[in-house]
Amino acid sequence: MNKTIHRAESRGYADHGWLQTHHTFSFANYYDPRRVHFGALRVLNDDTVAPGEGFGTHPHDNMEIVSIALEGALRHGDSMGNMKVLRPGEIQVMSAGTGITHSEMNASETEPVKFLQIWVLTDAQDHTPRYNQVELAPAKRNVPHVIVAPEGRGGEHVGWVHQDAWFYTLDLDKDRVVEYRMNTRGHGAYVFVIEGSVEAAGEELGPRDGMGITGADEFPIKGDTDEGVDYRSPDGGLTRRRKGAFRQISSSSCGSGERFRMGVRRKRAVPWGSPFCVGRRRHREEGFCREGCCARRRCVRIPR
Repeated sequence: MNKTIHRAESRGYADHGWLQTHHTFSFANYYDPRRVHFGALRVLNDDTVAPGEGFGTHPHDNMEIVSIALEGALRHGDSMGNMKVLRPGEIQVMSAGTGITHSEMNASETEPVKFLQIWVLTDAQDHTPRYNQVELAPAKRNVPHVIVAPEGRGGEHVGWVHQDAWFYTLDLDKDRVVEYRMNTRGHGAYVFVIEGSVEAAGEELGPRDGMGITGADEFPIKGDTDEGVDYRSPDGGLTRRRKGAFRQISSSSCGSGERFRMGVRRKRAVPWGSPFCVGRRRHREEGFCREGCCARRRCVRIPR
């Protein structure tokens, strides 16, 4: 079994005033050649957006983008005419495909919105763009709960992506052990702890720690903490939750690094915030950024 641990404090961080963002993998001005992707998992951003602020209209292509609301409300609008508000208990999945523009704004003028945005490399180029918002089914404690699956392998309350990738959430009680099994032999899994602490494959992980696992078809996950914590439910009420509960997001797709670095090696032009955009200075030096795009100050406000 091979394990790669990414501690919460080791993530990239940027404070734009209206946006506080942590990057598990290289993104925007944060670049670490050891942390470009994990298999098909390209981006895992942990964002907090101030009231009334957000990401203005910007483009994407050839990427599967999953957003998971943790607190507050996120307003989505796109070039296909979709206008939706995402809240805890829901996820949105967008296939950028041949190209799409969209915006993500805090729907509240008084409260921040906190959400995870996750990019998954697509299984093929130039799919037809699409958007889907899913209300998740109630999850059972101590049981992995699928929320995203490959096309045709989920259900009514499961989002789907153009990739052999699965996302699960898992709320664990203290000392409860669950065996996580890969959906596809030879693939890997990435565990990300949202709250509490766990022991995964023998490693202690705390809030916002992440770990990639390869070379195993299954591994144990054990809940470590058991202290109550308040959180706000989707209907606005306060609920008591065990701190030992955590959410785990896993991507079962893990491939060779060469496949996913082809865009960099070819030094093709890519827009700011694309999967291979790793910062203004480095892009200009290495020659794989569209001429002048990263020099525009407004690009800094669109890190996606």
